[in-house]
Amino acid sequence: MNSIFDKALLLKNTLITIATNDQLESGDYSELRKFFYDHPVAKNLIPEYLKRNRTQQDFWTYIKAEISGYQNRRIFINESLQPLLDYCEKSDQIPSDEIISHRLENFAMDYVQEIWDKALSRRSSDPEGAITASRTLIETICKHILDKLEIKYNEKIDLPELYKITAKNLNLSPELHNEEIFKQILSGCVSIVNGIGSLRNRISDAHGKKINYIKPSERHATFVVNLSGTMGMFLIETYLNKLKIQ
Repeated sequence: MNSIFDKALLLKNTLITIATNDQLESGDYSELRKFFYDHPVAKNLIPEYLKRNRTQQDFWTYIKAEISGYQNRRIFINESLQPLLDYCEKSDQIPSDEIISHRLENFAMDYVQEIWDKALSRRSSDPEGAITASRTLIETICKHILDKLEIKYNEKIDLPELYKITAKNLNLSPELHNEEIFKQILSGCVSIVNGIGSLRNRISDAHGKKINYIKPSERHATFVVNLSGTMGMFLIETYLNKLKIQ
């Protein structure tokens, strides 16, 4: 079983099996709980009762005392796991989520991971919020890198200028390279960051809206989140590589 969505479905079926005292063979409660509890994104989507109840017996004791009736328990479990199932289904469709999530987690900055989790979880339910979080992700990563490099910057600096300073100190500025292909790629990175900053100002939840405001859809949010995650990962990996060279 390789799919994270398959694991989420097995978790749901396992919980229902335990909650309805079914004799059918279930999945391994503790193993599934640990998998999602350790996952960089899914850990924020699992219900509190799964975090508190470490064993199958713990969960049975909890569900038996809290909710009466097998059907009520099925409904409760289905509803409580819906955010997790939605994320896992989307994650199977967009495998880059997993790669970026693990890379950001390795950066060892809880707030960076928190913003990325927020961007991922809001793509479907709150596209405007996802776009705002995407912009905040790049801004936060740039500031963390500059802080680690002990580079001073104005706290009120806008995103394009902040990225420009970060790129210069990571040797990512287009003008620092002679090869045309690298200049094109790095110029594209500048355009992406500038575009995300502008998009956040126009169609996110960061400002008041004009009468002809066009609300972003899930596909818009997914595109922006993927771009910001990729850019964030690129900045982090470049920074870590810089430390190795030094």
